[in-house]
Amino acid sequence: MLTAKIEFYEMKKERKNEANVPNLRFKEFDGEWKYTFLSDLGDFIGGGTPSSSNSNFWKGSIPWVSSSDLEENNIQSIKISRFITEEAINKSSTKFCEGPLVLIVSRVGVGKVAYSNESICTSQDFTNIVNFKCNGLFLSYFLSVEMKNSASSIQGTSIKGISSSEIKSKKLFIPNDEEQQKIAFFLSLIDKRITTQSKIIEELKSLKMAVNENIFKQNLSFKVEDEGHYKEWKVLKLREISKIYDGTHQTPNYVNNGIPFYSVEHLTADKFTNTKYISNQVFEKENIRVKLERGDILMTKIGNIGLAKYIDWNVKASFYVSLALIKKSDNINNEYLCYFMNSSFFQSELWKRTIHVAFPQKINLGEIGECNVMVPSQPEQLKIATLLKSLNDKLKLEIILLKRFKNQKQYLLSNLFI
Repeated sequence: MLTAKIEFYEMKKERKNEANVPNLRFKEFDGEWKYTFLSDLGDFIGGGTPSSSNSNFWKGSIPWVSSSDLEENNIQSIKISRFITEEAINKSSTKFCEGPLVLIVSRVGVGKVAYSNESICTSQDFTNIVNFKCNGLFLSYFLSVEMKNSASSIQGTSIKGISSSEIKSKKLFIPNDEEQQKIAFFLSLIDKRITTQSKIIEELKSLKMAVNENIFKQNLSFKVEDEGHYKEWKVLKLREISKIYDGTHQTPNYVNNGIPFYSVEHLTADKFTNTKYISNQVFEKENIRVKLERGDILMTKIGNIGLAKYIDWNVKASFYVSLALIKKSDNINNEYLCYFMNSSFFQSELWKRTIHVAFPQKINLGEIGECNVMVPSQPEQLKIATLLKSLNDKLKLEIILLKRFKNQKQYLLSNLFI
């Protein structure tokens, strides 16, 4: 299992009076970097696209890459899903590029960069660099920063991409071969960590989903020590278990500072700190009708229907009509109930009762109350909630680690190059 700590090589901050050096360097290197043009660092080959009308062209063995095949966070990860024939190459503008090569998306999806050791063909969206006169992986990481900056500068304009001539004319500073290799190697290690961490997260998501579904299918069950299984589950209407409310039907007058006001986007983003605010007077008036408390559940009921959130913090807030409030109750463990509400079983109940012809689609409060809930004994509810919470907490931790790795990479990309 990966941890949050990455063992960095020792780097040093360069003195401000030194020119043409990056902010961060490995301790064994010094001296200025060499100034050059990108056109001097390799040969440029454009991509092309075979005729889509000839289906036989796509039944070959030569890898063909489009801009959608490039992974956003790892320049060495290319998902090759199509292969073309030699005949397709001969009868089109497509050129075979012998690896290794750097791929730059210069048209649709401008800003992506990838590095390939494999010989491939690319779509017309690419400008490719072969026959490097520097470390190709180092060049790829440098260009991943440069092209992203270029892509940001043309957003909102009528320009659809960056021309090959513009790419060739870019100026850059490069260190000696040994420093290039070390920078490239170090960044590739971080990329591998990010890729591995992403896989860990996907595997945890799959495990969480499988455990969730099997628990509510009762394929997995808990036992009472020395007594066998818990009692059989009951099926009750949600309205028989908890009281259900919706939020205010009136859009309030917002203030700069005051009481937080929740709506659908706070549940979908799972962020409740950045909200609009209402005055304390408006809040107190709404609080008379319905009070949001720790242990309650909020659920989206308009637009993105059915996302439930257990309130596990001391809350002082009001909420909009787009949300339903399921009050905490002695009849059920609300943390268990929230996990059940997010399961496919409850979601299918909501789907049957949703008004799909409405725009945006919605579900009425009364229909939410008619949804069936599977209710184990209270001790088993607690065990289920504890297990699912542990998986959820583990997933959140791994996501935090992934963000940390990505932030570390971004910091290095911003400081290891000139």
